[in-house]
Formats: sequence, structure tokens, C-alpha cells
Amino acid sequence: MKKTQKHTKFKLTEELINKIINFIDTSNDKSIKDIFIDFHHADIAEILEELNSSQATYIIKLLDSEKTSDVLMELDDDYREKILKNLSIKEIAEEVEELDTDDELVLLLNIEISLIEMFLLTYLVTENMGTMKEMNQDLLNQSFISLFLHIQIQEIYMQVN
Repeated sequence: MKKTQKHTKFKLTEELINKIINFIDTSNDKSIKDIFIDFHHADIAEILEELNSSQATYIIKLLDSEKTSDVLMELDDDYREKILKNLSIKEIAEEVEELDTDDELVLLLNIEISLIEMFLLTYLVTENMGTMKEMNQDLLNQSFISLFLHIQIQEIYMQVN
């Protein structure tokens, strides 16, 4: 059971954005973490959309995957794609691992990556599924990923032929 988190009252201001940008520019990771620790994932997404994609990626890499996976799902699809392009396949797999099955599928279906990267991502995600508590959920996730991979391979085959 997840513990309930308290969330800080949020107000997006230019002062807050400038403070965050300054902390990113000076690599003040502790201060960045302190700012975001009690913010709701939707509020974090709103902040990230005010930053450029490299600044947003910096924050995504800094915060824990449990929080940032939810943040990614709140972002505009095009902006999320820009951030994901700045992450390695392993980093994407860590984010995907924290998502619910339906969000996982949405995220995977919207990533533009090569076939080799897709195989690697699928491997990394399914490799980590062994740590899940419920085997039924594990089998469901593997089925979705297999279906997704099958669709991707079909699309590539149709493009080649």
C-alpha cells in the first residue's frame, strides 16, 4: 500500500521558475530536490513545461522515477517526446517500470525509437518485472509489451516492403 504524501500548496510564479533555472545552471541538486519534494506530479509537470527540454530532462533525471513517471504522463505529448529523446533507453525503462499498465502502454506507443532500441527497452522492462509482487500483473504487462513490440515490427516490415 502506498503511503499518502502531503503536497505543498502550489503557485506557479516567474520567481519560482527563475529560481529553478538558477539552481539547474549552478547544479544545485539539493535545492532542486528540496523545491520538488512535496509538489504533486501535476504541479511538477506544469513547472517543467515552462523550462526548455534540457532543463526539464535535468530535473527528470534528478528526481526519483516513482514521481517522475507520473510527471511524464502529465506532460503534453510533444514535450514529453522531447524529454524522452534526452534519456537513455535504460532511463526510459526505469520510468516505464513505475507506471500503471495503461500508462505504460501509452508512453511506449508514443516513443519514436529504432527497432534495436525497442528490443532493448522491452528487454529492460520485462527483466525488471520479476520484482513485481503480483504474477498476474506481471503476465499482463508482458502481454502488453509483446503486443506493442509485435505492432512495431509489423509497422517496420510494412515500411520496408
